[in-house]
This record gives sequence, C-alpha cells and structure tokens, in this order.
Amino acid sequence: MQFKKLFLGLLLLCAIIANAQKVKWISTTDSLRWQTHPAIKLKELDGAINDSTVLIDVSQKAQQITGWGGCFNELGWKALQALDEKDREAVLKALFDQKEGSRFNICRTPMAASDFALDAYSYDDVADDYEMKYFSIERDKKTLIPYIKAAMKYSPKLTVWASPWSPPAWMKTNNNYAGGSLRFEPKIFQAYALYQEKYVLEYQKAGVPLVAIHPQNEPIVKSKYPSCQWLNADSMRDYIKYYLGPKFKEDKVPAHIWLGTITNSDTNWFKKILDDKEASSYISGLGLQYHSLKALPFLHKNYNIPMMETETSCYNGKNTWKEGEDTYGLMCAYLKGGCQAYMYWNMVLNETGKSSWGWSQNSSVVVDTKNKTYSLTPQFYVMKHFSAFVSPGAYLLMPKKTNIDAIFFQNIDGSIVVIVVNKETTTKRFSFSIGEKAVSVGLEPKSYNTFVVGK
Repeated sequence: MQFKKLFLGLLLLCAIIANAQKVKWISTTDSLRWQTHPAIKLKELDGAINDSTVLIDVSQKAQQITGWGGCFNELGWKALQALDEKDREAVLKALFDQKEGSRFNICRTPMAASDFALDAYSYDDVADDYEMKYFSIERDKKTLIPYIKAAMKYSPKLTVWASPWSPPAWMKTNNNYAGGSLRFEPKIFQAYALYQEKYVLEYQKAGVPLVAIHPQNEPIVKSKYPSCQWLNADSMRDYIKYYLGPKFKEDKVPAHIWLGTITNSDTNWFKKILDDKEASSYISGLGLQYHSLKALPFLHKNYNIPMMETETSCYNGKNTWKEGEDTYGLMCAYLKGGCQAYMYWNMVLNETGKSSWGWSQNSSVVVDTKNKTYSLTPQFYVMKHFSAFVSPGAYLLMPKKTNIDAIFFQNIDGSIVVIVVNKETTTKRFSFSIGEKAVSVGLEPKSYNTFVVGK
C-alpha cells in the first residue's frame, strides 16, 4: 500500500512538471499591491541552486485545508452601509468572490452581542425564561443575517459557525453582559443548551448555512465588553457532557459542537475535557485563538481532532505593514502546527476601528465613512496570498529542507502553491525545486509572494 501511494505520488509529480513549464508569480508590497509578474520558467537544476533551496516533496503531506475567512459583526455591516451600492458590492466581492476575490468559504458569526456589536443584547432578555418562550433572532435579521447573505452572493458554498460572547445577563453571576460567569446551576445549564439549540435551528431556518457552534468565546477572559468566564475546564466539560452534547444528540440538531474558542496554552485545561471519553464524543473539533499557539504541538500530537485558528491578533486599529508581516507569521505557525482553517477577526470596520466599548482594532477593509470610500489593508493582502490560491481540500506540504518564511501546499488538482515573505529592506534570493526542476528569483524588499506551479 505504501509503495502504491509513493508510485502514484511520483506519477502526479511527473504530470505537474510536464504541465507546468511556467510558474505564476503574484507579489504585494506596501506601494504596489497584487502585482502579477511575467511567468517564470521551471529550469533544470544548476549551479544557481544552493543549500538554501527548498526541496518540495509532494509525498510529504500534512493535514488538508478546509478554508479561510473572518467574522461577521454588526459594526462591519454598519460601516458598509456608508458606501454606495457599487463600492459596497466591490468590498464583498474582494472578500468573497470565488474567482477574483479572497475566496472566503468559512466564516464566524457572533451568537448575539460581541465587542463589535452595536450594543449589548441576547436572544432572550426575559429573566428566568428557562423554556425560551421569548427567544428571538429578529434583531439579527436586520444586521448579521443580511451581512451573511450578501457574502453568500459571491461565495455560494459559504459555511458559517458561531460562538457567544455572553449568555443572557440573567443567566450570569453578575446579571450583566460584561464580565461575570455563567451560574453553574443545572437549570441554567439546561436553559443555555436549549438557547444554543434554538439559535442553530432559527439561523438555519433563516437560510444561514450554520454548521457548528463553539460554546463560548474566550472562556477564561474577563473584560468590560460582553464576555463570560467559565471558572475552570471542569465546568465546560460538564456543560458539553451532560447538557449541550446530549441535547443536540437527542434532538438531532444538524450542527457540530467544537471546543472553542480557546485563548490559552494550558495543556491540562484541554486534557480535562478531551480525555473524558463521554465529553469528547460530542466534540468535532478545536477552535484556537492567538494565545493558544504554544499548545498546538501537544494537541496535534495527542488528539486526532480537526483544529482551526478562530481569530487572528486584533492589534490596535493602525493596520500597519509590520502587523501584516506578523499575521503572516501567525498563519504559518498555526497551519504548520496542524490547523486546517484560519480566521481573521473583523473583516470590515470604519476609519476609527473602534468597538462600541472604545477599543480600536484592525480589519481587512477600512471604510472611510466621511468620504464614502474604502481601502484594503496589508492584512487583507496577506490572507489573499493564501486564500486566492490554496483551495479547500489542499494538503499542507512539509519539505524536509524548509524555510521559516515560506509555506507550501498542493491543491487537489495537483497544482503546488508556494507562499513566502521577504521581511528585509533589500532584495532576497529565494529558490525552490520540484523533482529535477527549480525556480530561483529575487523577492522584492518588504513583499508577500505567491508562486503557483501547475494547473
């Protein structure tokens, strides 16, 4: 069987080389965005190739990639309304179009209020409504759901997952959306499981392709915006094990439960939940945010479970080139660490980048609401260098001789995608080889680059 796989891999490699006499090259610098270079020819290995050349071996496959995306938020939708229809559609096309845009195919949406909602709210603010008689998503039908459906126009196969920042305030210890924790009482756990089930069903009824929920955004974080601490891993484990999981199973809810979105690298926190066979039987994947990077090697080694990066670093709203470089590094680290998908946070914000609670953060697109214009940030282009070329189903390749600033994929059509950044202020030589053919080019100073070999 191993020989057969190797043989088939060699046949595919030969086909790629035979069909790929030229290599497509796209680059982005701060002054020249998304530049298409003349095609490069694959050449025979010669003296120009040196010890730093990356030797790409298509048999060295890691995980398959499921996709790329960001988060729908009310403030993003509000910012888009400041544009005329043509520009608003241009922004949506830039993010979601499957031919010319970033090809986002999997995105997050808040389950009620987030820190980038217009204000705090839930779907049932009637105190002690344990049976969810007053549950309603009517507000979302005017904001988040139109945003999602506008994106689906350009990404028809878009799937969506959700996570709450806070349950209804009456379910919490401080009776407030900000801070506090869930009241760890059986009747509250039972009501919250029903709340999350009704959310899935109502969103799906509204035509949103909701495929999964993560029970809590950042469960260890205490903040002044909508949030909810889970006092320890035991409480999250018990909620999934005794309430949410059985509820979804009994009622045949057509959505998965992921353990997320987690912002810590404490491996014992994960172990308490994932080592419990009953709790883990309900968990379809792990949702990890930027503070979980150190836990990746442990999780990837010890648990055969899908992982996604659920929210890239927020920064402070300045949208600098350096922050784009840092985001590139995070993307490479999470993908090489075993994640199958990568999510931006806010896709669109206005010129202030401010939340309703005064925290300015970065976004892929900035809308100038005064001048009715928009701009695409360095982080937008970093993601597009991945998402425009690496399709769902692609394999991450792990060359034996690698380059810390480069990452490699093979799409299911056989094409190979090479993504590399030059952080230097001078031109940098970069070389990679496939079989007996190679490419060696000078990368522009301060540039992101994607090479596509094959179809």
